[in-house]
Amino acid sequence: MLTFPLLSALLGAGVGLQTAHAISIPITKRAAPHSTSVRITPSNNVSGDDPFGFQNIDGFAYSGIIYVSGQPFTVQLDTGSSDLWLDTQNFTLTNLTDTEVVGSISYVDGTGATGDINIGVVTWGDFTVEKQAFINAPGSNATSGGSFNGLLGVGPPSTSDIAVTLNGSQYDGIPFLDNVFALYPDEPNFISFLLSRNEFGITDGGVFTIGDVDSNYTNITSQPQLPVVAPGAWVTYMDGVVVNGNYLFGGSQPGSMVPVPVNQTLVVLDTGTSFATAPPDYVDAMYADIPGAQFDGQSSYIVPCDVRVNVTLVFGNLTYPIHPIDLTSPNSIADDGTFLCQGTFSYNFPGTGLDFILGDAFLRNVYSLYDFGDWASVGTTPPFMQILSTTDIDQANAQFDALNQARIQQAISIYGTPTPSTSIATVTATVASGSASLSTPVIVVTPTPSSINSVLVVTSISTAATVVPSASALASPNAENFAVSGNLADDNSEDIHNLQEFQYIIVGLVGGVLILLIILIVMVAQMMKKGGGMVMGGGGGGRVYKPLHDPTSAPLDHPPFGEHKPYAGYSTPYADEN
Repeated sequence: MLTFPLLSALLGAGVGLQTAHAISIPITKRAAPHSTSVRITPSNNVSGDDPFGFQNIDGFAYSGIIYVSGQPFTVQLDTGSSDLWLDTQNFTLTNLTDTEVVGSISYVDGTGATGDINIGVVTWGDFTVEKQAFINAPGSNATSGGSFNGLLGVGPPSTSDIAVTLNGSQYDGIPFLDNVFALYPDEPNFISFLLSRNEFGITDGGVFTIGDVDSNYTNITSQPQLPVVAPGAWVTYMDGVVVNGNYLFGGSQPGSMVPVPVNQTLVVLDTGTSFATAPPDYVDAMYADIPGAQFDGQSSYIVPCDVRVNVTLVFGNLTYPIHPIDLTSPNSIADDGTFLCQGTFSYNFPGTGLDFILGDAFLRNVYSLYDFGDWASVGTTPPFMQILSTTDIDQANAQFDALNQARIQQAISIYGTPTPSTSIATVTATVASGSASLSTPVIVVTPTPSSINSVLVVTSISTAATVVPSASALASPNAENFAVSGNLADDNSEDIHNLQEFQYIIVGLVGGVLILLIILIVMVAQMMKKGGGMVMGGGGGGRVYKPLHDPTSAPLDHPPFGEHKPYAGYSTPYADEN
């Protein structure tokens, strides 16, 4: 198997691209000189006609231009941090004030930015802050090989390392965005993102606003407000995940940064993460049963690029489908010429303080609004988030084949037609030594045919994260209703015959379970007569919910948590590791 050169470098050990870099989006001027509203004007021409340099870099980062002392810098926007740092190695800046204090930001991917904290004039679109603190970090290795000149954090002000470092000094270390909000105290203090979708090349990036919403999506403000439940991060609760029509919920991992309600999970919406992470059982449910799926032995799955994974997230009883093209990303090519993709959801092990890190793989499917509330120096209300679904799943499925072929052709045009050098059999053997099977129960439920918001019915309790089709799908003569592992089932007569045979197998299995249940009831009755007792699940007399991942025992196929440095505590590459 041959890996595309650039993607291989970005992916590293299977996690590099997932936390590769922060989102960066430029802003264009509006007619009102004091408006804090900014809309990106999409343009496929990135040769210089756009004075703000708005562009999407290969689908893993979004860049724009700010001006410092009149000099242009291509930076990234990151909702996971709040500081500004610049690689000034090839720039000559004047009229700066040197605080003579060294600032340093380090990231979990081993990169960082270190240098004197300077004060200078920083302009972004219509907004100019006369005395903005930033880290002057010439030669920083956190610039994606020169794709960017720095980073502009637009996250919670409390995450600012510069503010902490300058605290007690004569200098103000307030983050740029908080300074902007203070300039316009009567305007709303929120930002919003609508991210474009393109995996290769330099293209337009989408929409970014400050204090206003995009005119095409004004109903974002009527969406449910997702409460921010943890200090210093855009963290909220999620109700569940629908995988191939089956609803999985709960199983919050141990060590959460805040208490998690029963049957919910803790998630962060983070533009600074290119892909996404989830508890292992959820990831297995998404990819493990796909024909040809290969577990990489660490945290991710490699699957054929033409597979359609069907995943929908549920917040506040509203559904947010993910375009199948966003659930995989081109990775390599097999000996037989099959293009292989990496699943964009990978394992998030216990110890991160979170269950899901939802990066661009999800955020490209919603219009997202981040209200800073009293996080900002001029705010008075609690911070919150709102998301509006922008993906029509029927349209997405209809687009998938064309989009998949386009990304494959783009990969070939950029990297050439690779000559396979590694046998698929070798890869499979490696994966076999690290099977992705699970050892703890998973509660799998299927929504009624009418709606996901209908009453949910438990259909199975499995010892693996196996996607269990609904009974109606098994009984249906229409093979299109039987979606397994994201593949659309063929509707030929042989498959239909096989599905009909499965009915008898399932009936037999159900009968066996009933017999075992009767035996169990008899055993319990006998124990109770003898004065004994039976504890099921968690110390009580009745059955309690079993988490998806048992915190008391890690499955053998899951490597020790300490070996996965990128997830040793929640931190994107653009969140301070210290």
